[in-house]
Amino acid sequence: MTLRTLPQQIYDFIVNEIRFGSLPLGQKISEAEFMERLSTSRTPLREALIQLASDGILENVPRKGFYVRNISQKTSLEYNAIVAQLDYYAIKKAIPHLDDADYQRMGMIIEDIAFAIASRNYHDYCVLSDKFHAYYYAKSGNDSLPDVIFDIRNQCLTTTYFSKDTDKLFELLTVVNREHGDILKLARENDLAELEKLLILHWTKQDLHNQ
Repeated sequence: MTLRTLPQQIYDFIVNEIRFGSLPLGQKISEAEFMERLSTSRTPLREALIQLASDGILENVPRKGFYVRNISQKTSLEYNAIVAQLDYYAIKKAIPHLDDADYQRMGMIIEDIAFAIASRNYHDYCVLSDKFHAYYYAKSGNDSLPDVIFDIRNQCLTTTYFSKDTDKLFELLTVVNREHGDILKLARENDLAELEKLLILHWTKQDLHNQ
């Protein structure tokens, strides 16, 4: 595995801060705060911020600084609709290569997700949910696909499922994880028509971010 450079590590850290709700929509990035929190100098932090702005995750406002990018619900749904089709493509290509052991492993990930939900651990939920989908991406035979999906999803980090209404959040995530089980069932049955419908629903639910 290639070790990530310091700017790349800072990049990942800020992405997770946005995704997990610590940096809300429109929030200005305090460079001094991140330099202190990450025990880093200005140069690698600025390199990470410039890349985040280039990737559309942050907005670089001249003479003001970097801000968490605001995107509309319409734009978010458009991005997620693209992800849904790519996700469907991935699992359709993966199905011929999935065996009982693969389905068992994905089933165990679903159980781990359920535990994260029961523990109200949003961070673990996100990590495990990504792991579930990444499992069949890796079986699709298309090595470029995970990176393409990752890049598109990064465009709508600020409209993830995160919500300050904890009860509402984990109620929704319970439904989402139930769909993970349905995805496995339909994949086993090779029911591509129903699988496509489910994945569109799965990825295009109304966002809850910052409610």
